[in-house]
Amino acid sequence: MNTPKGKRIAIALTTIGVATVVAAGVAMKDLIQEEWYIYKLWSNDENQIAKAANALGDLGSVRAVPKLINLSIWSANYEGIFYDNPGISLISRGHSKYSFWIRRPACEAIKKIGLKCVPFLVFLLSSNNQDQRIAAAFALGEIGKDSISAIPTLKETLLKADDELREICIDSINKILNKSEE
Repeated sequence: MNTPKGKRIAIALTTIGVATVVAAGVAMKDLIQEEWYIYKLWSNDENQIAKAANALGDLGSVRAVPKLINLSIWSANYEGIFYDNPGISLISRGHSKYSFWIRRPACEAIKKIGLKCVPFLVFLLSSNNQDQRIAAAFALGEIGKDSISAIPTLKETLLKADDELREICIDSINKILNKSEE
């Protein structure tokens, strides 16, 4: 069977190209999934947002932490996800437009990501946004011993915080120290 040289080269190059694309897709599977789930966090469908938050927690996505924090702000108070004081309930304060069914998976995802998101949470403690500072302090306490490096910043925040944030910082420090002794 005689095939022209050009046709063989075209077939070989096509085969190499397809193999390269398949190999890149396999190698970048987690990155592609992470990007897709981060995109889904902006959806209007609560189910999709919740599933995306769970998946990002399982993937350990540090890039998703800022959006997850925004989704979780004040949810900690609602069902004791991060904080057990129903007296300062999220719903009664009206601080979040997100339902519990979105916020809970966001909080759980932050807990799953754990140590990898501590630097960002420490950074948020110096934010001008009180809700972000509170959410960060809650999350650091829930992460536990992995956030032990945040204790100096929590103590600094504690010194210049209002009563509510001060109480949360104290709780978080206690949780971190108790969990690190286990």
